[in-house]
Amino acid sequence: PKLDEFEQYVFVVMHGLARTEGRLRPVEVDVCLGKNFLVTVHSEPVRSIESVCARVEKKSPIFKRGADFLFYAIADAMIDSYFPVIEDLEQRVDELEEKLLSNSTEQVLRELFAVYHELAVLRRTLAPHREVLSRLNRGDLAVITPMNGRVMGNPYFVPPGPERHMVLIKGYDPKTKQFITNDAGTQ
Repeated sequence: PKLDEFEQYVFVVMHGLARTEGRLRPVEVDVCLGKNFLVTVHSEPVRSIESVCARVEKKSPIFKRGADFLFYAIADAMIDSYFPVIEDLEQRVDELEEKLLSNSTEQVLRELFAVYHELAVLRRTLAPHREVLSRLNRGDLAVITPMNGRVMGNPYFVPPGPERHMVLIKGYDPKTKQFITNDAGTQ
């Protein structure tokens, strides 16, 4: 992931997640964002982008709020798409812990290592987004309007702020079974 600022636009590289043959892998999404345009480039369909496009086609007000808010909606949908993966991994870890305690076999260990591999993929995919999201949240990019900058830069939700916000997942603590985030109020 990266963010490059140019005079009339910013270029952002983000990663979503996909499963191929049961294995988790990152999917690159390149974004070119200007004051009045947003272009995404990806090598395969990305569900989070498709879901935002479907909302726009159904006359959602997202499009009326500007290209920067459309980008925010896509980035938010991409971040939201991580949560089902995380929940699945949590459930699998719980199940494997039970199996390991009751019937420690080589197969259970293989499954556990596969989960650890997926957690490593998740960490490698998410961790580099920290710098990009931090740069977006600073609010000094010419292509993000101040109003939408406040929406994007609200890691500590306080009413009457936006309904939802992005939280950066920094890691996972297997002992407490909680994700480590940039938001002190998020468990």
